[in-house]
Amino acid sequence: MISLIRDSYKRVRNSQLGKDVFYVFMAQVVIMVSVFCINKIIGVFIGVAGFGLFSLIKRAGGVLSAVQKGGVTIALPRYLARFDKSTHRLVFHKHLLITSLLIVGGYTSLTILLYILFPSTFNQLLFQQDTLAEYLILATFIFSFGEVIAGLIYSFFQGKGDFKQYNIIRITGNLLSLLFSFIFRYNVVALVIGSYAVLAIFSTLVVLVELKKLEKIPIERRLLKKSITTIFSYGSTRMGYELVSLLRDVLPLSIILYRFDIDSVGLYSAALSIPLTISPVFVFTGGIFLQRVSSLYKERKIHAIRKVMNRVLLLFIVIAVLGTLFLIALRQPLMHLFYSRAFDGAVEMSIFFSLSLVPRAVYLLYQNPLDAITTKPYNLIAVVLSTIILLALLFFATTLTQCALAYLLSSIVMAALSLAFWHLQIKKSLIS
Repeated sequence: MISLIRDSYKRVRNSQLGKDVFYVFMAQVVIMVSVFCINKIIGVFIGVAGFGLFSLIKRAGGVLSAVQKGGVTIALPRYLARFDKSTHRLVFHKHLLITSLLIVGGYTSLTILLYILFPSTFNQLLFQQDTLAEYLILATFIFSFGEVIAGLIYSFFQGKGDFKQYNIIRITGNLLSLLFSFIFRYNVVALVIGSYAVLAIFSTLVVLVELKKLEKIPIERRLLKKSITTIFSYGSTRMGYELVSLLRDVLPLSIILYRFDIDSVGLYSAALSIPLTISPVFVFTGGIFLQRVSSLYKERKIHAIRKVMNRVLLLFIVIAVLGTLFLIALRQPLMHLFYSRAFDGAVEMSIFFSLSLVPRAVYLLYQNPLDAITTKPYNLIAVVLSTIILLALLFFATTLTQCALAYLLSSIVMAALSLAFWHLQIKKSLIS
């Protein structure tokens, strides 16, 4: 077993894929530290209730951003990778980037219009309240826009395979958010508005720079129309997946707020946020596989895809197990380090959230490759079924610890479904 792990590690490390994974991993470590620092700032300067409000804004803004992205952050790198070796790849780069901006702009305008027309319905869906202060809604929309424009430019570099630039802009954006979080550290709403407004401005500037580089390439109406149809149709099902994934995090907070109080939301969110802050290591390395697997699948190199994914699966599991043991062994010191002693009530439930890191790593590994090799919404099916199970278990939970256990069980189901769908699709691809 040890020799198998060592062999898998050497093969991945010595490949271009391995180098890309390593640099993305190192960038993610920097980003994880910045996220931990933001949580620490809120925990120290604002407290448990403040962190609960921060979590609600992030979750609600996440739901908005899932709609506003329109699945573009998955569709864009998938189709960019398919034109990676084309002699006219820059033509496709420009048309796909403009298409993505048009789709994102359309969905963003639609959400703003719907809020203007139906504010109470919007508030009820996002925060379970009919009326909200305008500044709270403003913070939520600024958060969502920052997430959307940053996600779009990240996915653009991801699809091109330019992971050096991808890492640089991600690190810069997160460090800017950290800086402005510290500046506005005494008020949650001001912190969100300041940190995500600067992220949105920075990401917009990067988009403009990329468009400037492509300005000499003429826009062809035929190609633009085709790319809009392709990205929109593929992205629509992926938008559903992103929306349900975020509702999987939002709805438990809403249930806890309704059945308990805002402090319970803060404790639940704090316990969950530590493993969730580590899990993006698997999310962003998975983004590399979306680009690589899309390229390999177009060339019908199914055996190569299967070998790479099996080796990386073994490495992911080992890393996730080590991370889980670390989080469980140091759960109380970590809670004090990243928040404060006021969060001791979250220590017990953090065990179950830490254990969920392993199935989450498995699920995240196959999330993007599944999108690369099929247009069928397997990820949507997995997340819908696991969310139904989570909500059913929460309905019977009487304590916060039982809520954490429900999250762990639903995560196991989601990983099992993702793994099953992957092997099913690979088997179909080998036969066809």
